[in-house]
Amino acid sequence: MPSPSNLDNAVDRSDRFIQARGTVSSEVGSELLVVSPDFVFYSLNETARFLWERLGTECSEADLIAVSTAEFEVNEVRARDAVRAHLAELQSRGLVTTQPKVKRTVDGSQ
Repeated sequence: MPSPSNLDNAVDRSDRFIQARGTVSSEVGSELLVVSPDFVFYSLNETARFLWERLGTECSEADLIAVSTAEFEVNEVRARDAVRAHLAELQSRGLVTTQPKVKRTVDGSQ
């Protein structure tokens, strides 16, 4: 898995993450299998599965860190490192994409 520090340079902290189009997931026994758009199968561990389930809707890195801290009862630094590493891995496999944050003007236009 990529180190969290490598992700520091690769991700704009204002980006929002979401499952990539064309990915499919299914529970098989106690495992969650994810199929990438190019038909590669992945089995997700507990942490990756937790994040995957939240990535069904757009989430910021901060959102994922906050819910991970609460779910796994870890401090923010540990949660941040795990979230960054898992996001980098999911992105490198084409399972997660980023949605840049849209900047709006005072009148609400983009």
